[in-house]
Amino acid sequence: MEADEFSIKEMYKELRGEYNKVSWKILTCNNQGRPTWIFALYLEIQRKLYTKDRLGNWGIITDVTCYLCSTTPETHQHLFFE
Repeated sequence: MEADEFSIKEMYKELRGEYNKVSWKILTCNNQGRPTWIFALYLEIQRKLYTKDRLGNWGIITDVTCYLCSTTPETHQHLFFE
């Protein structure tokens, strides 16, 4: 880039580098939902929600049983797909 043709946009692209496009971007960007819901959805897609099994693995809690059904461990898979 020459000094007389400096562009913030081009510099940002150069610093950021290449990245893979994700299929779930449409769910979180330009969404009419509340910001809290969008953030929770983003965490869910990334599997970063603090489920009891994750907290148990970190040693924060000892009981990892699901609060809703009290039969199985509370995991990402159990909460959203079972």
